[in-house]
Amino acid sequence: MNAAIHVIGVDIGTQSTKAVLVRADGHIVAQASINYQVETPKPLWPQQWPGVWLYAVAASICGVLAEAGVDAASVKSLCVSSLFGGSIDPHALLERDAAPLPLGADGLLFLPYLMGECSPVWDAQASGCFIGLGLHHGRAHLYRAVLEGVSMALRHNIEAGVRGVAKLDDHLVVVGGASHSDLWMQIIADVTGRSVHTITEDVEASLGAAMLAALGVGLIDDDAVRRGWVQPVRRALPNAGSRPAYDALFDHYQAAYPALKPLMHGLRRQPVAVP
Repeated sequence: MNAAIHVIGVDIGTQSTKAVLVRADGHIVAQASINYQVETPKPLWPQQWPGVWLYAVAASICGVLAEAGVDAASVKSLCVSSLFGGSIDPHALLERDAAPLPLGADGLLFLPYLMGECSPVWDAQASGCFIGLGLHHGRAHLYRAVLEGVSMALRHNIEAGVRGVAKLDDHLVVVGGASHSDLWMQIIADVTGRSVHTITEDVEASLGAAMLAALGVGLIDDDAVRRGWVQPVRRALPNAGSRPAYDALFDHYQAAYPALKPLMHGLRRQPVAVP
């Protein structure tokens, strides 16, 4: 295999677009990232402009080529992936303060439906909320409740998937900003009861896009795709001692949305004042 042959994978996210230049053997040659923000011109109206994405894609591709100093002609394929999901940056001080808090953040539950909710709720009018908030809660409680609430949503989807197909992998692979949080990786393992893995390479969907690009032009075969270009690393194992507390919290989580659904929908129907 000619080492001078390259592919490029691009991942368009809500906060940045990332590109990765990869040799046909899976070696990462260069990476580039272009950041931007989600615009909210009025309440309940997040948006991004296609022109922003187009510029970011072009700039990130130029960035990896410039960093590597390779001829553009050596790039035989390019694949672009897009997932409107975003990621959460780690906050060391919040992690430090939230880690020693008890499971369940001292009786605080978060529903992470900030943009409605897809699977398994399927309700565009669902909204996020904190339940159980009191004067004894501080910023670290809110932070931990958010991590736990998102993990509860993940478990909600996993259990729906198990009911649908009966069998899922017994481990999870987490990429993106969340994977930098040791606390969150352990919470996910404890809430879901599954081991959590991350990857050693500091890349996300862009590397998968690069692999698809290489497969599409015949630079690699199906066996190479199955082996993958990343090295998984086990980050957290479920703590059996945490299971009873998180099972109880999950029961509250599942009960909260049906109970609050009429209120959520009623508030969504209220007129929104636009200055």
